[in-house]
Amino acid sequence: MDRETIRAEMWHELTSKFIFEGMVEPKKKQIKECIAHLGFSKDFEQYAWQRISEHTLGYRTPRIPYLLEALMFEGERIRLDEKYETLEEKVLYALLEHLRLEKVAK
Repeated sequence: MDRETIRAEMWHELTSKFIFEGMVEPKKKQIKECIAHLGFSKDFEQYAWQRISEHTLGYRTPRIPYLLEALMFEGERIRLDEKYETLEEKVLYALLEHLRLEKVAK
């Protein structure tokens, strides 16, 4: 087994017990700004916000949990986007890229 596979297995084991470093609470305005920065369409903005706003984990507002170098969205492990500086940006841009690829695949 390679190192990344072992890390992913350990990550899944911890997150299955709901152990995270923290959570990002995305706001609609933040998502809109990120999408504008990436040059994506209004249609994608609506799609992304709808998907993100449903991810509440039992809270009133959407939350994206993260642990180490990855975030969890709908049970999936998504690596943070290390091109950005702040943790919040790393989480949001990685999530938006994941949703973009998901939408293209449909």
